[in-house]
Amino acid sequence: MTAQEREKEITELYSELHDFLKGKGLTGFDCMRVKRTLGRIKELDKERNIYYNNEWKDYEGYSIQGK
Repeated sequence: MTAQEREKEITELYSELHDFLKGKGLTGFDCMRVKRTLGRIKELDKERNIYYNNEWKDYEGYSIQGK
């Protein structure tokens, strides 16, 4: 997938998300807040590796590596 195709797909997904949130009664401002939050999650994902830690056998647990 090229960078342009990836950006187009991301734009389409954000558009679908925006339409869904508007359909649920959120304002345009609230939709933008959700989009920014998703962007921050994506940035955290780039900085940190989050993985399932199977050493914790008593309960499910996730570990974070990196910054």
